[in-house]
Amino acid sequence: MRQIFRVGKSTVIAGCSVTDGRIVRNAGARVYRGGRVIATDRVDSLRRFRDDVREVPRATSAASGSPASTTW
Repeated sequence: MRQIFRVGKSTVIAGCSVTDGRIVRNAGARVYRGGRVIATDRVDSLRRFRDDVREVPRATSAASGSPASTTW
C-alpha cells in the first residue's frame, strides 16, 4: 500500500502496487506489515486510473476499496 484515503465513515480506499501475484475484485485480501498480517478483508472495488477493472496484474498500480478497514 502506498497511501490510504478515508471516504465517508466506513469506506477506506488504498492506493497500492502489486508486487507479487494479482488483485481481483470481490476476492479476499491480507495486508502484511513486518511479516505479520495486520488486516484481512474483501476487495469491494478495484480501479486503475479512472477505469473500473476486475483484475490488476503484477508490477502495476491500482486503488482498491474495502468496507470498514480501519486497521490499515
